[in-house]
Amino acid sequence: ASDASSSSSSSSEDNEEALAELASCENLPYAVCFALSAALESVRRAPAQSLLWWQMEALVLDLQDCVGETEAIASTPVPLSYSKHTSRLLSLWTFAAPLVMVASLP
Repeated sequence: ASDASSSSSSSSEDNEEALAELASCENLPYAVCFALSAALESVRRAPAQSLLWWQMEALVLDLQDCVGETEAIASTPVPLSYSKHTSRLLSLWTFAAPLVMVASLP
């Protein structure tokens, strides 16, 4: 029983170290993808699991592609006309909402 508890504490320490390493990364999504690929190394080394590793690695690569696409979207600046229209709409709504609410009071 003591071996199981020491193994559990060692595993939790490893998890804490891995989380601390991930938290210190500049680009967290890519760091998580890299950690997933590293975790799949044990599956790759198992002789009977090569197909499973290939499928799981393909999913991690798809995740990396999605992360790249979302970062490209997030870094694209909002056009000035969109921000002006949004500002005007919000101002109009802020002014008109109380008038509509007062008109609907009994």
